[in-house]
Amino acid sequence: MATVAQIWRYPIKSHGREALQSVPLSADKTLPWDRHWAVAHENSTAD
Repeated sequence: MATVAQIWRYPIKSHGREALQSVPLSADKTLPWDRHWAVAHENSTAD
């Protein structure tokens, strides 16, 4: 049986991670608030 050693989420894309003790998961959904926000400036391109 597999076990999860650590859970990390990145609330702001490319801006550091947040350790989670537990997280509610739902079928066909992403990790809640993972990469929910992004910061861009006028010279950047969105991906």
